[in-house]
Amino acid sequence: MLVELILLLLWFLLFARLAAAAGKDFAVATANALALQSAEHAVHLDIELSANTWLAGNPVLAQLAVYVYRLYYVVVAGVLLWVFVRHAGVYRQVRRTMVAMMALVLPVYWAVPMSPPRFALPGAVDIVARYDILDQPSWTSPTHYTAMPSMHVGWSLWCAYAVWFALRGTHRRLALVAWSFPLLMTAVVFTTGNHYVLDVVGSVTLLAVSILAATVWGRLARSRRPVPLSPLPGRTTDRSAAYDSLLRDLLDLVGVPHPADGEWWQDRARKSAGDAVARRAAEAGPVPEEWFEPLLRAAVHEPDPSVNRQLVEPAITAFGRDRVQLALIDYLDSGTAPDMAGAARAWYWAELVVDFEVVGDLSERYHQIALRRFVTETDLDVRRCILPGLPLDPRQYPAELHDLVTEAVRIARTSSDGYLRSRVELQVPDQSQ
Repeated sequence: MLVELILLLLWFLLFARLAAAAGKDFAVATANALALQSAEHAVHLDIELSANTWLAGNPVLAQLAVYVYRLYYVVVAGVLLWVFVRHAGVYRQVRRTMVAMMALVLPVYWAVPMSPPRFALPGAVDIVARYDILDQPSWTSPTHYTAMPSMHVGWSLWCAYAVWFALRGTHRRLALVAWSFPLLMTAVVFTTGNHYVLDVVGSVTLLAVSILAATVWGRLARSRRPVPLSPLPGRTTDRSAAYDSLLRDLLDLVGVPHPADGEWWQDRARKSAGDAVARRAAEAGPVPEEWFEPLLRAAVHEPDPSVNRQLVEPAITAFGRDRVQLALIDYLDSGTAPDMAGAARAWYWAELVVDFEVVGDLSERYHQIALRRFVTETDLDVRRCILPGLPLDPRQYPAELHDLVTEAVRIARTSSDGYLRSRVELQVPDQSQ
């Protein structure tokens, strides 16, 4: 944690120095501001002066706005620390997004210096200067003009994104409440005369591009990380007959003729059923609701984890990734031992990132349940299927689950099953060796 803090602090200091060196030309910054004002006026977005005039006539609200404007860094630091300590599973994506925002905004500062409304808009009142709690001389006599985009709004958007990304899988309503912070900050920067409407549009764009950059960054990092392979053994119990029955029922439900019996019947049946669902979703609109449970149950009970993708991906296409992930979590949490093992096998494809899509919001919930199931369920298939996708870093779990991580490692290392013993050493190498 100390190394992480030092590196982030150094990056912040470098960013501050580079940002302070941008936007030095006041004449260019003013010219850009006048051009922006003209553009906003042409499309009737020039609300800054009226908003500023209203706040100037409300001293109590003006002072509160200054507090929000000046102290929001506390929220940014608090959110970063909270994600690091309580939601380590999403911390890297959130931190990468923050770093990307700082890297991407600097060229804009250099290319488009922008004077804020309090300097460039006739009649605007400098609310922060009037009620400033920090009393900084540099506020009224700045040396750089970087109003485009608004990083006050940008950082508040980042805070909302970080909280939303951490909580949307477990506390959806609370996750949505986080977006009220950037709305408040937007109102503050408008009314205090510090930013234009288009500055805020720039902030939203900056966050969106930074999330994409962070996602690509994460994919590249994962692709370069060597992953030792340890094949998953077959199931200890032969359930082929039960799986055949599930496939036959699914084929009847989706209206696909049964393939001829033979050695490869399951492969042909599985592919035919999956293709029928995907085709219905692509060509004929909504897929019948009654298809969901049989489709997912067949995916869960597919004995080969390399091909259950042919059923999981059509389910995601037809019913949405969140719905599929929630159903798999339910199988893992309250299903039979075969249900749990199959859900763990299917989770890989349900969580897979495709075309830079940001997913994984339910991963934290899944991993917590998987950890509990690995420790409490003695069924060998369940433990074999859960372990490869189970993070064994205690920081990726709440403090109350840290002892369970230790117990999971102990169980795997002392197991009579060779696969569990070898697999855990790939995920948590023994530091004493």
